[in-house]
Amino acid sequence: MPKKAKKAKREHIDLEDWIERDLTAAYAAGDLPPAFEVDELLRQVEETLLAGNNRSPVLVGRPGVGKSAVFHALIAKLSRGEGPEALRGVRVLQFSFKAIAGRFPPNTGQATDFAQKLFNQLATMDPPVLPVIRDVHAAYRLDWEAMLHRFLGRARLPILAEAQPAAFDEMVEYWSDLTEYLVPIVVDEPPVPVVVVP
Repeated sequence: MPKKAKKAKREHIDLEDWIERDLTAAYAAGDLPPAFEVDELLRQVEETLLAGNNRSPVLVGRPGVGKSAVFHALIAKLSRGEGPEALRGVRVLQFSFKAIAGRFPPNTGQATDFAQKLFNQLATMDPPVLPVIRDVHAAYRLDWEAMLHRFLGRARLPILAEAQPAAFDEMVEYWSDLTEYLVPIVVDEPPVPVVVVP
């Protein structure tokens, strides 16, 4: 076997081993809960995606405020043949930077080397997939900001991402070039119901 073919085979990653969740399959199986009161956030997400140039919406908010529900609503639309035309029928796969890094010994560089290979494969897949990074802010602590920026510059599709507020702000302050692609959309705490006692 030619050396180049051997190298390509070694560097190929079986995505199924690293996907946290196949959201397209989950929707088809009826495993994604319905989303309520996300119309305005969904509109902002779609506007960002329609802007082109791999502009990628990042839902920024504390845990439990409903960030995932917004993307679930988008996946439902795409699966019905609605929403941004370029994304209809595209497989949506969820990843976690922290979970990926946690599978390698710390401070060895192995996680970073693997992440580079993963980014390279995601950027060139045919047909392309739409990644959802549920903790994109973790790129800062992992020193993956430059890789993420390069990936967004060459990928065939944008990403969907979630982030915690302080950590996301810290990341884009340090690596401001990421704002060329990452568009923060703030997801506030849901309103507390007011109970009127007669």
